Amino acid sequence: MSARGFTLLELVVSMGIFAVIILVAVPSLSKLSRSRAVAPNDHLTNLLLSAVRHAHSGVHGSAWGLYLPYDAEMRTTDSVILFSGNSYATRDASQDITFSFDEDTVFTSVDLSGDAPSSGNDREAIFSALTGATDLSGVIVLTFRGDISTVTVSPSGFITTTP
Repeated sequence: MSARGFTLLELVVSMGIFAVIILVAVPSLSKLSRSRAVAPNDHLTNLLLSAVRHAHSGVHGSAWGLYLPYDAEMRTTDSVILFSGNSYATRDASQDITFSFDEDTVFTSVDLSGDAPSSGNDREAIFSALTGATDLSGVIVLTFRGDISTVTVSPSGFITTTP
């Protein structure tokens, strides 16, 4: 009759293999977490570009914009809204498309006032139908996990990002 179970050697070899797997996986997970640091920057840029494309294509024959409903105190939000209309206040709410946004992102500065004075708390960028141009150009500075990035909206509707 043979005894069933594991020998000490089998346990040591198994633990060694498990340790090697962990040593390989942990740095990869760390890099994955770090690579996500640019995601809010890219996400905002893509959403602004969507508003420009909708306006430029004349979807619903109206201007399109992106509304940033961030909290003025905490300067964070969990969503942004792509809307159809000349302003968020006068928009066609049936066309709203809400996108989730990483709530760990801080809107350090938002100046989308064009040539007008800004309070630094602007909340919307609106792009004209068919041209994609905007009077609400400016800069949005985001901070995410200690990394600062800037999204720039030009008067002609070009969106650029700097990490």
